[in-house]
Amino acid sequence: MNSSEAGSRSGPREVFFHLLAIITLYISAVSFGTLLFSYVDSFFPDPLIEYYPHGVPGAIRWAIASLIIVFPAYAWLSWTIRRSMP
Repeated sequence: MNSSEAGSRSGPREVFFHLLAIITLYISAVSFGTLLFSYVDSFFPDPLIEYYPHGVPGAIRWAIASLIIVFPAYAWLSWTIRRSMP
């Protein structure tokens, strides 16, 4: 096995980081979409729905909390993956 074959193989660390980066990107995108739709829903409420039990404020709270936690993790993972590439 020469050095070019050894450099092209992925180890468990790279696989784990890429999988975690995909998951954090997905969570960030869903949270951002939820946040946008919740803001639209709060500014233009549906007149046919009289009561939002835990709807808009709870969704905004969860979306912001998810973005605060997950997006920096995604940014760090992306930076780490890019730095480790040759």
